[in-house]
Amino acid sequence: MASKTQLNRIIQTAEKQLASVQNRELGHLTGAERRAILRHTTAGAIQVGRGKSHGRADSRAEQIWNEAENRLRAEIQAARSLLVQHTTQAATAKVNKRAASRWW
Repeated sequence: MASKTQLNRIIQTAEKQLASVQNRELGHLTGAERRAILRHTTAGAIQVGRGKSHGRADSRAEQIWNEAENRLRAEIQAARSLLVQHTTQAATAKVNKRAASRWW
């Protein structure tokens, strides 16, 4: 299990990545997500150039952005639950240690 500081660092990094994705920056997307966004953006531009609607390409690109946001939110939630689990285990161990020592 990762330490508390490592989990906090993972959470901070994922939150920065989530903010980046919410600002529609390509830098923190996976390679597949990045390629799909560029593919659909290009397809939409081609459709506009032909005088047609670009709605389907835009909606698909928006769906990919939303999936990336959901993926990052899931990563943050998983790291936070690990942090809570780590804290709970440490507190339980401390209580058990004090109970076993009978210091009172």
